[in-house]
Amino acid sequence: GTIKKRIYYYDNIKGLLILVVILAHVLSTCSAHYGFSEDVYKVAFFFMMPLFIYITGKFSRKSKKTPIKRAFKMLMYFLVSDMIINIYYGCVLDIIDPTDNLLAPRYTLWYLLTCTWLHLLEYIIKKIKPKTMLIISIMIAILCGFIPFVGEDLSISRTLTLLPFFVIGYYNKELKVVEFITKFKYLFYVLALIILVYYLLNQDIIRFKDVYMKYSYYEYESILNNFITRIILIPINFIFCITVANLMTKSKCILSHIGDKTLYIYISHGAIIKTLATIKMFPNNPIIGTILIFLFTLILGLLIHYIIQYIKKYIPKLFNYIKNISLSKRKLQEA
Repeated sequence: GTIKKRIYYYDNIKGLLILVVILAHVLSTCSAHYGFSEDVYKVAFFFMMPLFIYITGKFSRKSKKTPIKRAFKMLMYFLVSDMIINIYYGCVLDIIDPTDNLLAPRYTLWYLLTCTWLHLLEYIIKKIKPKTMLIISIMIAILCGFIPFVGEDLSISRTLTLLPFFVIGYYNKELKVVEFITKFKYLFYVLALIILVYYLLNQDIIRFKDVYMKYSYYEYESILNNFITRIILIPINFIFCITVANLMTKSKCILSHIGDKTLYIYISHGAIIKTLATIKMFPNNPIIGTILIFLFTLILGLLIHYIIQYIKKYIPKLFNYIKNISLSKRKLQEA
């Protein structure tokens, strides 16, 4: 029973995270349309992707497949979805030039590319002692901001700034992450609450440009300020990730059902939201509008998941069926 509980636990976290990801992107689009403040949902970025990357690291270690195979799979997911979304945005929605900046992943697809790089980095990670690797990864995350060309292209900056979370997931056992989280549980609750209250009272202290941690320090007015901001942001991300992980139930719940379907929801939700924004599908009431767009995006994302699973299941059967027919025809001819 315990293994299932563990799996439900991680499914629940993934389920919550995908809901938060959709909500953050829906709020971003709706705040631009309805004109409400976007500062409140910046909090989601404190744990949203770092926690996803932590789980990626944890399950990478357990995987029976080689890192190169997993990297290739993620790269395929990225290339196919990036190509489809490029064509869709360019030719159907007509909101971009499909040939414009092909090196930068579209909207939310950077995560797939970052996972590709992280799987390749596993070959180096597993050769270095856990604590040393963690220190190196934190140094890389902070110092990569000083490299001018490390930006959105090929999602290199996000890969480097999120590397510590992957390492913590990967070396989960050796770094005694679960014991550490449980031991200082209440301390993290208090810290998260203090940061949250302080942040809500001083929302302009962290800008959106900061929370993404994807820009080099040279893109800001003050290099030093953003160097310090990142040094502060990484521990904030840790604190929020640990708090969310601590609050999550280990039992089966509605989140468990969503948590094992995150990939296609993640890939498709950006395009769904962009479509609604482009055709101006916004109800007059901002609250009702935001809720409806959120639900529509989630339901359509789930539908896409089921359609793709159905296709994946039945296409091989169809090929086998055709193959069997042609074989039996050949046998009849030979007879």
